[in-house]
Amino acid sequence: MIFVRQDLVRAAIRQNFGQFLDRYAPYELRWNTEDALRLPLWLAMNAEALPTADLPIADMGYDEIVQALLPLWGAKLGTDNSREAWTERWVPVALGDFNEQIQARDVVRFVREAALASVGDAKWPDRLLTPVAMRRALSVCSRAKVEEINQENPLLGALLRRMSTFSDSVKMPFDAADVELTADDVEALGQWGVLARDIDGRYRMPEIYRHALGFRTQGRARVVRSL
Repeated sequence: MIFVRQDLVRAAIRQNFGQFLDRYAPYELRWNTEDALRLPLWLAMNAEALPTADLPIADMGYDEIVQALLPLWGAKLGTDNSREAWTERWVPVALGDFNEQIQARDVVRFVREAALASVGDAKWPDRLLTPVAMRRALSVCSRAKVEEINQENPLLGALLRRMSTFSDSVKMPFDAADVELTADDVEALGQWGVLARDIDGRYRMPEIYRHALGFRTQGRARVVRSL
């Protein structure tokens, strides 16, 4: 039995990729948002940073997971009455791509980096991971992810490196021509979940890629689209 990541298959199979996916669709392993939230809860409980829950994590529903995570990172990336993003929505979106795919190693890295950056911050007694630390951790995770892509997916890595050369002069969202993307480049990046088109026809990148490439945003970064 062989397990292979979809992005690596996409880089290897240039023709009839859709047929390949359809053929093996019944065996596809996918995480959803709920699964992505179980991992930080499991990490925190196994590290004894949070008390063990009465119910096994695998048996928890979404609302139970969200409630159990409150002592880890709070309800929002700010005070509960702030207009900041809800944490349980922000984390999966910030670490995922536009295909809603999240890698476990990114989640583990995020929790580790946020924990390190939270040490000594007494401003948030209701949580272990502070909002500032979580935002900093996202930047660290972004750089690590792009470095790994350069090794694992050379084609995507080359596209990202080329795009990053425009980050000093171009802000997101941008037109494909602003970063010299061809129609084939746009299609490939869209299939990889690295690029999505806005209503106005311009393009955005997920936060997990944007930070490493150095693109600033026009206005505040739109991490969670619907709060």
